[in-house]
Amino acid sequence: MEFVASTAPQLCGQTKKSLGSGGFAKIEVIEENGRDVARKRLTPSSEAWGSAEKLDEERKRFAREIELMMELTHPNIPTIFKSFEYAYDEGLASVPAYTMPLARESLKHYWEKNGGASSWPEKADYYLGCMYQVAYTLAFIHARDTIHRDLKPQNILLFDDGTAMLSDFGLSKNTNAEVDDQLTRTGLSIGTDGFAAPEQCVSLEYATKESDIYSFGATLFFLITGETPGRPDEKLHLHKLNTAPDALANFVCKCISYEPSDRFRNGTELTLAFLETLDSIAEELSITTFPVPPSYFEALTELLRFGETKFTEYLATAYTQFAPIGITKFIELMSSEVLRNIFDGDAEKTETLLQMVLTFNQKEYRESKTWVNAERGAKFYRKLLKGLRQHTQRISDERHHEVEFELAESILHSATLNHRFEAGREFVRLFSDDVGVGERTLQLVLDSNPEGKKFLQHEVDYSLITLPSNIKTILP
Repeated sequence: MEFVASTAPQLCGQTKKSLGSGGFAKIEVIEENGRDVARKRLTPSSEAWGSAEKLDEERKRFAREIELMMELTHPNIPTIFKSFEYAYDEGLASVPAYTMPLARESLKHYWEKNGGASSWPEKADYYLGCMYQVAYTLAFIHARDTIHRDLKPQNILLFDDGTAMLSDFGLSKNTNAEVDDQLTRTGLSIGTDGFAAPEQCVSLEYATKESDIYSFGATLFFLITGETPGRPDEKLHLHKLNTAPDALANFVCKCISYEPSDRFRNGTELTLAFLETLDSIAEELSITTFPVPPSYFEALTELLRFGETKFTEYLATAYTQFAPIGITKFIELMSSEVLRNIFDGDAEKTETLLQMVLTFNQKEYRESKTWVNAERGAKFYRKLLKGLRQHTQRISDERHHEVEFELAESILHSATLNHRFEAGREFVRLFSDDVGVGERTLQLVLDSNPEGKKFLQHEVDYSLITLPSNIKTILP
């Protein structure tokens, strides 16, 4: 990521196309490093140009948007390529700006060009698939103690690979951060009429995670009916949602309940309930699958990284759907935080994780014929087995031994296949006190792999590795 000092404003350059403006910013298409990107720049209000205090407030709001988007690294949130100060011409005042990926279109534009509400239910699978991506993106930002406060169809960006991104974090707020501007001052109501929750329409300071839930429901309501919810009248809402399955209509109505306490509490509750709803209505809508992008597996690991372990089962299902994803990618995504959070959960989640890793072992690791992957996989398995040893209460002793044997045997198999002595050392390190795999497993692995035993004996120097005496007597 590149940053340009605010003391050296960039000039306008060639604007290829204007994508629109609203609120406090304008978005245009420009060329950057040989590719088309979207540039978003602050467009101060006429009031701000006449008031240094007001201009400073709007600049702070824009800067906070950049800061939040940089912190919220997620496949369904646009990546900021570059942030800088933008100037129309030399000598003129500059405004903050940034560039990000250029979307194909917004969800609202897609909905409009396909006939608006009349495109439901023909396009139901696409709309619901996009909204599912938005749901688990909300789960992620809520897990990071952030609220969006401006969710609407215009702010859902669509890309050719099937990704739906939640954009425009200009009104977003980290609930743990100290805010030094007046963005959330009492009585300030900012948001899009019809999509903003009732409490947010009173004052932005009253917005909570439940307010985002309302906006999510209002967006679904709009996609189905072509209207926003309006006054709180569940009977009327259900009537207008009569083209949707009952389970979906009831789900939407819960989202747009007038009282925040009657809605889902956060993005995780929303996403899990939405998944149940999608499962229940798929047959009625003649939908066999709801499309998700290739980044789905990565998005779920981000949720698990921040403690949302309720998605463990969905992660395992996603791996089955997208495998193989590549050894390097799998290991990168299955970080120490992900493993620790799942192991800290219950036995069922631990078993789900282990089964996914064993599937990865058979589908990808054992089949790899490169020394780099042999070594990377060995180090990953050592980390996993070390973590599992610290949570032995999660699984039975028999299952523990099964997992240890399969992973240890695969490390030796891969090390021998790829003639990688460092992977061989990683195999030996499994039996150190630090990891704690026992002599029973070592003996079984050596008995099952005579070639591996020879490889250890003739090619691997493990003399500097500290090992228990009973392990040393077994190693060749």
